[in-house]
Amino acid sequence: MSVALLFAGTAAFAAAEPVSRDELMTQFADKWKFYFGDARQSAAAAPDDQNRSQDAVFRELLNQYSLSLDPQDRPAAEAVMRFKLFGDRRVYSQALRNCLSSRVFSPGRNAEILYYLFLEEEIGDPSLMPMALPPGENGQKFYEAFSILGEDESRVRTRLAVFIFRKLIEEKLFKSVKNDLPLVWLSTKGLSPSEAVFGRIVLGEGNPFIKGEFNEDAKGLKLISILTDFSGRIIRMGIGNPGDGAMLIPAEADILYVMLFNPGRETCGEGFSGIVWKDFSVPVSVEGVSLKGQFLEVTIQESSAILGYKIVPSDEETNDGGFAAFPFARSSGEGVHSYLFSVPPGAKLAGRLSLKACTYSGFTLTVPLPTIK
Repeated sequence: MSVALLFAGTAAFAAAEPVSRDELMTQFADKWKFYFGDARQSAAAAPDDQNRSQDAVFRELLNQYSLSLDPQDRPAAEAVMRFKLFGDRRVYSQALRNCLSSRVFSPGRNAEILYYLFLEEEIGDPSLMPMALPPGENGQKFYEAFSILGEDESRVRTRLAVFIFRKLIEEKLFKSVKNDLPLVWLSTKGLSPSEAVFGRIVLGEGNPFIKGEFNEDAKGLKLISILTDFSGRIIRMGIGNPGDGAMLIPAEADILYVMLFNPGRETCGEGFSGIVWKDFSVPVSVEGVSLKGQFLEVTIQESSAILGYKIVPSDEETNDGGFAAFPFARSSGEGVHSYLFSVPPGAKLAGRLSLKACTYSGFTLTVPLPTIK
């Protein structure tokens, strides 16, 4: 199973309240099967008393279906079933608050509902659910399921942390967190597995760039950046490796949320330091473009925060099957550099081209190239 498939799915976040006893039984059975597979208890039926309340019917169904679960796994199963069938958000909200207060983004006991929701919204593959659920102590079964499929655990931990980070933003639970630029992070002890430090910065007018630099002790950590408007709508998001190079974030929004996260199994980042500030300089400018035989030469004035470049059609919505696919060019670092992009023999160039700069922070910047005749 490929990575692209694993993280491609999305799902609705809440379900409408069932309108009848029979519908509740059907929805319960379907949802339980989705999470846990075809349990033997699915053949059981709720009492025939049509006057029983929905909650009473739910409890009877839960008692029957959850016989296959260990006692410590039943509260989370009940919480996610109530969330999906009745829209009961109490355990979900508390689970998010627990992550926020503990700064650990791999949920522990009483917060396992977040594993269920991550799998349903971000993965959506029914074949994976019974392998990963219930998640087990500290998500052990959850992570083992991805390992069986060949997925890198640090990547899964990062994706889970991004999911929780997004939900905290969407639920407006970060309102009490406010930082000013420059933002300075220092740590002598480092970050424990799945531990994070984070900040919330209200951006001013002028749309500058946000730049960040970290020392070598930040290697192994991830920097997650999310830009939103004041309503909480997510505009852009980036995931980068702060130990590889300077971080560059386009401040094209109202609020920036940044999180430094340890995706590993061991404490990481002992002695790390970092600073994030506003930067009004232009990170990338094209100084010249020329076609030399089978090569397109592009001269670029660049900052130290660029990972590399792609050449793309200016209108990326246009699917030009004849467009020459240029290889990715790794940046040579800060300064003025010329890059040669090979044009495959017989291939044609799009009418208008752009330079797409990929930053170490996981964002892209696009600069139009002059027309070449």
